Amino acid sequence: MTIEASFIARIAGLREAAASARSGALSPSQTTDALIAAGALTDLLDLRAFAMSGDDTLEQVVMSVHGIDVSLRGRPDDVFVHIEDQRDDEDRRTQPR
Repeated sequence: MTIEASFIARIAGLREAAASARSGALSPSQTTDALIAAGALTDLLDLRAFAMSGDDTLEQVVMSVHGIDVSLRGRPDDVFVHIEDQRDDEDRRTQPR
């Protein structure tokens, strides 16, 4: 299975589990399995969140996939998005323009 397919399959599986959980169709062991799968996906995506600071209106959420960090943060009048290529050397990183 490719990494892309594993992301697709894992996300689809968690969406199905969430729908089943909302309908009350998951057993306790299935619920445990779904929570473990959600934790594994969070680890795979290296998903992190940071508290609000300054004039931010939402916490910062950072996800890393394939060596790329995508950072999102809500502000009063816009959304801050920063994308950084962690695969490059320090002096060759993509910088916002």
